[in-house]
Amino acid sequence: MEFDVDGTINEMLLAVKVSVNNDLGEVGKITRMFLSANKARYKKLVEFRIEGKIDEANFKARLEDEKLMLEAQYNTLSIITKVMAQNAANAAFNVLESAVKTCLKII
Repeated sequence: MEFDVDGTINEMLLAVKVSVNNDLGEVGKITRMFLSANKARYKKLVEFRIEGKIDEANFKARLEDEKLMLEAQYNTLSIITKVMAQNAANAAFNVLESAVKTCLKII
């Protein structure tokens, strides 16, 4: 059997796409979790500003603090994206190994 490199590459791309799509759902859950965890603080901060309990300068300073906190939370996503890359590479090379086995008739 001849090795179909184009067909195999297409199958590898499909495997990567499926893997990444599956993992993206997890990223969405995590980002929602962070925002939900921060929701009460955001609400209170806005209420304090609207009610005049804090001035504009204090409000802007607190917003910057919240932004830095959210950025730190989102930095944990770098670990997840590393896992996503590993999963995608594994999926692609599983397809390649399968194609080689098929060519060698080792199933």
